[in-house]
Amino acid sequence: SKKIYYFCKFNYMYKLLFILLFIYSCSDDNSLDNQEQDIEPSSSIRGYVLDASDNPIANADVYITYDMPNYENGRPTTSIELALASNSFVRVWVEDECGDLIIELVEQQMEAGYHSMTWNASDTNGKKVLDGTYIVTFTADDFQQQMRLALFSIKGNYEGCDLEQYPAGCVTIATTNSDGYFEFPQDCLSFGYSFTMTDEHGNEIGDYTIPRTLRIFVESEAGNKLTDLFDVDIDNGAEVSIQLDD
Repeated sequence: SKKIYYFCKFNYMYKLLFILLFIYSCSDDNSLDNQEQDIEPSSSIRGYVLDASDNPIANADVYITYDMPNYENGRPTTSIELALASNSFVRVWVEDECGDLIIELVEQQMEAGYHSMTWNASDTNGKKVLDGTYIVTFTADDFQQQMRLALFSIKGNYEGCDLEQYPAGCVTIATTNSDGYFEFPQDCLSFGYSFTMTDEHGNEIGDYTIPRTLRIFVESEAGNKLTDLFDVDIDNGAEVSIQLDD
């Protein structure tokens, strides 16, 4: 306020010159800020899908999977066991790593004792969810408990979503535009999550932490492709070019 009062004592021309200089200075600073933002690296996973002749492929569906050992857990169904000490109103639902609701499995009054339910790794619309970890929340009256499920199905011989088993389709993490370009954030991916692996009988076979590496599976009318593993940087993400075979 002191500066404004001081310049008000000058004549009109000086005051106008000061205002113009001030506007020019602010405009110049903003343009510099914008330039810095434009060159700031993206933390997303992004890239192009091309055919064998380097032409872009539009409307290709992009799926992801992680660097996993030879491990299967819960595909196509995952069993969830409950033990109630007394009759209770029970809710069981599944969320992704960002806390978005995937599906509500149970919302009803249940009697005391052991209960079992299954989740077929699909969302409310019947679409198969992406590979990764999911949070299952269980409430019985005022009691609440959470557990994580690790679901992985895309392997070297993956051929795409089984539409007979999942007639509503499969959830994709991205779809290419007319330039063959896709992009998705890494915010809700399962990097760094540690879990105990079990065999088909439920016996523990070791611990594993999901590293910052991915494979991408592309499904399109022009063909399918499962990429090799590539690293995802925590700050810069990753950029990949996926070329379909002849």
